[in-house]
Amino acid sequence: MAAPIGIKIIAAIFYLFGAVTFMAGFYLLFVVVLGSDALVLTKPLTAAFPNLEAPFEKLTLELSSADSGPVQALAIAMMVFGLASSFLSVSSGLTSLQNWSRTLTIVFCVIGIANGLARICDPMATGLLAWAYATGIFLLILLYLCSPGVAAMFTEGSSGDDE
Repeated sequence: MAAPIGIKIIAAIFYLFGAVTFMAGFYLLFVVVLGSDALVLTKPLTAAFPNLEAPFEKLTLELSSADSGPVQALAIAMMVFGLASSFLSVSSGLTSLQNWSRTLTIVFCVIGIANGLARICDPMATGLLAWAYATGIFLLILLYLCSPGVAAMFTEGSSGDDE
């Protein structure tokens, strides 16, 4: 059975999450190799989004200046690559209607909603509108994946693969 358009859109969102997360992991590896010179790599991004310059600078300088900074950056990069791989695996599983990928997507959405609500309720947080949109998108994905018709489609799609 072919995946409906809603599932394909959710899979595309998770492919995008995976790609962006992989880029973050590569940036952390460049911090290990280049040290504070890795900030040069962020210039095109921070030119388009000036509010990202301070976080990149703070992260890069912290991870490149301390004695254990490169080791921490490498450890964080490995965790980021693991997360990126899980996003890509989930999106691949969604397109083939695997129930495990639906379950993991629900888990990611619950984590995203909890994180978004925590950010929205924080009076010191910035970008509240962006967090509200992201939380709303996660909520819509969660409601869609938990609807009876979609849940049944995943159960039918993965029944032959589990045996």
